[in-house]
Amino acid sequence: MKKPSVILISSELANNFDAVANTVRYGEDPDSPELINRYIILANKIAADQPAIGQKLNVHYSVANTLLDSICDTYVDKFWRELCYANMHRVLVEIDQLTKVPARRTQLQQFRHELRISVNYFL
Repeated sequence: MKKPSVILISSELANNFDAVANTVRYGEDPDSPELINRYIILANKIAADQPAIGQKLNVHYSVANTLLDSICDTYVDKFWRELCYANMHRVLVEIDQLTKVPARRTQLQQFRHELRISVNYFL
């Protein structure tokens, strides 16, 4: 079994990233759509500092999964879920640029398939 990659970030940045991730995930501030942008920018900064492609992908998939979880949560305001979906492409572009190995391409295709199904059902 393969060990998960360790993501290297400062504790202050990690705390900020986690706080923004939770706010985005649960749509706690639906009047502040710029939070999604802030979340994606933080993820891009964290990913840029990672030495390995696998670690960079872990950061981006973490954001993609947070957005997907929010999209699928019917307790979250629909407007917020639609904003998460509208911003998902930004994360998928980052993942696509890092995905050159066939196994990783398959993982991305599976994620996109799950996203399509989820969006059709929840939005």
